[in-house]
Amino acid sequence: MKRVLYIISDIDRAKAFEWIADHFHRHSSIDIWFCFLTAHTSATVQYLAARNAQISCIHVRGKRDWPIAFVRLLKLLRRIKPDVVHCHLLTASVLGLSAAYVSHVKSRIFTRHHGSMHHTLYRKGLLWDFLCNSLATKIVSISPATSTILLDWERVSKDKVVFIPHGFPHEPCGELEKVKADVFRRRYNIPNHKNVIGVVSRFEDWKGIQYTLKAFKGLLENRTDCHLLLMNAVGSYSPVIHDLLSDVSPSHYTLVVHDPNMRSAYAAMDVFVHVPVDPYVEAFGQVYIEAMSAGVPMICTLSGIAPTIVRPGINALVVPFCNSTAIRDAVLELINNPVQAESLAAGAQSSIGMDFSLDSMCDQLGKLYADNTIA
Repeated sequence: MKRVLYIISDIDRAKAFEWIADHFHRHSSIDIWFCFLTAHTSATVQYLAARNAQISCIHVRGKRDWPIAFVRLLKLLRRIKPDVVHCHLLTASVLGLSAAYVSHVKSRIFTRHHGSMHHTLYRKGLLWDFLCNSLATKIVSISPATSTILLDWERVSKDKVVFIPHGFPHEPCGELEKVKADVFRRRYNIPNHKNVIGVVSRFEDWKGIQYTLKAFKGLLENRTDCHLLLMNAVGSYSPVIHDLLSDVSPSHYTLVVHDPNMRSAYAAMDVFVHVPVDPYVEAFGQVYIEAMSAGVPMICTLSGIAPTIVRPGINALVVPFCNSTAIRDAVLELINNPVQAESLAAGAQSSIGMDFSLDSMCDQLGKLYADNTIA
């Protein structure tokens, strides 16, 4: 039996790790442990603890806590003696891979969760990327975009990179979600006669929300029956977003920081918009999959995983990067042509198959952990 230690940082609720824990709990060949580098007890830690998962938590608020966290990781590795260490997100990857290397753990893996931001926005982060790339024995790439960054931009050995896209439970959107959509609208006082344009994204400049907001303002000049729904409405770009909204009536938009039932949120949308600003800044883009599987007509730019799954005009409308006018025109096209919107939604649902199933992802991870040649 392989003992695999997941080292994870910078999360509150990440259902993917809950799904992975439940999956491997049913498979005796993998003994999975979790270590969270966190400043608080996250919702995912609580979920796993309630299911008697093997969990450790190391207090980390910022870089000044890194030295003591590194020492505690060394002690943890000495105690549980994992065959494989698999790190997720930047702090966990830097500290976890370093501690695993010092502890002579032969199989050191990390998943590349970020795209090109260190190349374009935060150049100092490249030092951490190159450190992680050198310490890892395998790197999980989650999209062709991250593979390009790793292989072509950062010159990682081809033998080190393994392509395993994110996987999700199959949850078809049915009549129950439509009922919950009405409840969702009432909860946030969104009138039923409004066309809801939905965005699910943290407030970061590279997510392109600013272009959607400018498009929405232009949309209101012709269609006052539209309502903007911004989910996950928090992030470093918040001051700019709120400034852009300052001259829009609050009756035309809703900000939601967190809602536990995203299926209801997607079901409440008439159009979904996701427009990252370049092809590589989005490492994966889970919202592409979520919106398509929920059957929401989508307007998007091609970033992260999108070029793999989006067929323009068949399962989504594709717009150029950083183009508010194109976004506005695409939204108008869909709300003025419900037949076309329904066709795109149906095409989207039929596009999401086994390539992004949870079982497929976990099976590939299980093979990676079991492979004795990865060291």
